[in-house]
Amino acid sequence: AAYVTVYCAVVAFSVPGGGVLTIVGGLMFGPWRGAAFAVIGASSGAVLLFLLARSVLAAPLAGRISDRRGPRPVILLGIVVALGAWVVLAVFNHLAGLIAGVVLLDLGVQMALIAHQSVIYALRPEARSRINTVFVTVMFIGGALGSAGGGFAWRLGGWGAVSALAIGLGLAA
Repeated sequence: AAYVTVYCAVVAFSVPGGGVLTIVGGLMFGPWRGAAFAVIGASSGAVLLFLLARSVLAAPLAGRISDRRGPRPVILLGIVVALGAWVVLAVFNHLAGLIAGVVLLDLGVQMALIAHQSVIYALRPEARSRINTVFVTVMFIGGALGSAGGGFAWRLGGWGAVSALAIGLGLAA
């Protein structure tokens, strides 16, 4: 566990030494287990770095734009970014397309979510927790319905149908 944690930190904080750690893992655990631990550590570090970048970049940027120009432009920008993400996911059938699509999708959804929260929090400040409960509940119901629709679309036409459904729902938003 310590080796994977150190490897994760090296990747997440872009510290030089990943190659040396990979060799050390092979020496400590054998070639197969060492490689597996290196992949787990590198993947975990990459996910951590992505989450840090998202929270550092998307949330404050969306909040500042929403405060200056109102939530509507941020919501529209989030929808456009999410639609662009689904186009990337539909068109590019390789790892780089998957990574770019997921990052764009996450940024778009995060921007729209933050702007929507600023709208609902301004409704009745004394009822903020109740309004947020309804908001999150409806959001999870929408996510469940989207997952069911995605599964149905997958059965009907594979990834192309899933992407078409997501793009259609994004355009409807």
